[in-house]
Amino acid sequence: MTEETNMSWPQLKEEATAEKVHATPQVPLRPETFFKSLKEFEPLKVLKVAGWGPPESGKSYFGDTFPEPVYVLDTELAAQKIAYEHFPNKDIRIFECKIVDPEIDLPRPLLCLDELENAIKSLKEVKTGTIVIDTITDYWSWMSAYVESSAKRFYKKTGEKMRTEWSYANERYKYFIMRLLAMKTVNVVLLAQSKRKFSEEGKELSIQAPKWMYATPHWVDVEIHFWKDETTNPVTYKATIAKCRFNRAFNKTETDLTYDKLIRILRDDLKVRVMRD
Repeated sequence: MTEETNMSWPQLKEEATAEKVHATPQVPLRPETFFKSLKEFEPLKVLKVAGWGPPESGKSYFGDTFPEPVYVLDTELAAQKIAYEHFPNKDIRIFECKIVDPEIDLPRPLLCLDELENAIKSLKEVKTGTIVIDTITDYWSWMSAYVESSAKRFYKKTGEKMRTEWSYANERYKYFIMRLLAMKTVNVVLLAQSKRKFSEEGKELSIQAPKWMYATPHWVDVEIHFWKDETTNPVTYKATIAKCRFNRAFNKTETDLTYDKLIRILRDDLKVRVMRD
């Protein structure tokens, strides 16, 4: 761990809050201190996107089609193969976060958590291009190991961790994702695996859902469901826009979705103004 992550998440948060309160001078509580007129904001030129779907549905390919340089935080060790195959001449920079320790051949989720978050911190000064997390599912799953290792409150009768212990994991996840989404000149693409849904009786349903922290789609501009249409020959790759913050969601489905196609849909179909020159 680095010095910045050497303490527990609650301790780190409390220390950062205390430092800010101590360093920030008291200011009058007037509206102009906090609020800006819409005319003072610069036009938005980047997108914050969350996409999810089953394996081989076009998610990673979609992320690589965004403006370069593309910074890929790769948890599935597949980014290099996809980039070589489809975008050999594009400026794609890859950080591989290996879940298995190559020296002792054992899983290391807590180290992966720290490494991925340090990689996110390293992108602080990036001003152009795109940041892709592929996949955010793995990042969220490593939070389980964090909760297991840091839990301090348990139910007396069962010995199980209190559900409130997950509040720290939720907060930690949100902090680092919001750190990326707050970057005003960089596109961000959060890619997730899908999971099967079950009924209350445990019966598998014919629908799937994204495997990420439940609040994730609330924070992005566009949410996209990637899927394969196996009724065609050959199989076609589809993407359905399930949410668009700029205009009413209309479940637009596109074949072989790319960044350029997404921009065309926003501009021509939804008449969105924010991405125009």
